[in-house]
Amino acid sequence: MNTITITAKNVEILDDVSINELAAEASISLNRHVTWLKLVLTDDLPNANRQKIPREEFANVIKTGIFMPVKMSPGKINDGHDGAFPLGAMAHLKTDGNTIVSLAALWNTEREADVDYLKQRHKEGKPIEFSWELTYTHAEEEEGVQVLRGISMNAATVVGMPAYSGRTPALSISSAQDNGDKDMDTIEMKEHQKLMDEAKVAYETQIKDLGDKVSALEASIKELTDAKASTDTELESLRSFKQEIEDAKAKLEKLNSIKTKFGEAGIKTDEKYFDEKAELLLGMSEAQLEFFIQELVSVASKNEKPGEATIKLTSKNVPEINVGDNDEVSNKTLVEYLRSLDKR
Repeated sequence: MNTITITAKNVEILDDVSINELAAEASISLNRHVTWLKLVLTDDLPNANRQKIPREEFANVIKTGIFMPVKMSPGKINDGHDGAFPLGAMAHLKTDGNTIVSLAALWNTEREADVDYLKQRHKEGKPIEFSWELTYTHAEEEEGVQVLRGISMNAATVVGMPAYSGRTPALSISSAQDNGDKDMDTIEMKEHQKLMDEAKVAYETQIKDLGDKVSALEASIKELTDAKASTDTELESLRSFKQEIEDAKAKLEKLNSIKTKFGEAGIKTDEKYFDEKAELLLGMSEAQLEFFIQELVSVASKNEKPGEATIKLTSKNVPEINVGDNDEVSNKTLVEYLRSLDKR
């Protein structure tokens, strides 16, 4: 958060402004002990310090400037802000073309001498210049000018060295005079309501814009979330399919390896045998498979006929091996199976 000063000058004091004329400007209750000061707070052009408040920040200035203090050093106008104390407060602010006009209430009872000093100075045609204090969140550089953003008004101080070179003058000063009118201390509320309505519209517009942005972001988040969920589902399906392919490939490779072992051992089989016995053969460990093949060769050699150099197995001449509910084939089962072949 940064703080700077913006200066206004060319104050006009009108001592003879009537209560009714002030009512249209103030839109608040008047007090006999208040002097009203009307001034141009700022415009949207660069000041002498190469800084400016853009038009789109006017709403922030109006919203944050109300009830902020107007300050001045006791008994004199200093060049800067040193030694300045409140002598009133800003009661209303509104947009007027490319400027913001403010109406400030100066406290006669608290700073009577200083308020009279400002009246006399204006009467003599001498300028009354204000340096406005504000904070801003960040600034953007545009053609050598700092464009201030995220503005909050802090105070307005009467100073001797302005930065807006006469473009932000005080326009009028007037005290309420008691003329016996019952409505002396109360003024019209229409202008006040108008200003409040304008501020409300600006505020609601900002809220709506923010709401629209939030809704758009939420829609984008939902779209991305749905897309991610769909992608995750597809990815899981692909992973499952890939695993099935890999499992099938592994089984095929192992079955081909078993066929090779049968062939190397001199055991001939038809494809139907392997189709029917595939799960059984694949369920054997390497040791069980080696034992099974050796026993087949051993049994066949005992029954070998002259001229036969190989063992022929088919799905018909090899009985089923019942392994019950067990997933693995035990050595005992294999031995019993092979002994049954020997008996045949």
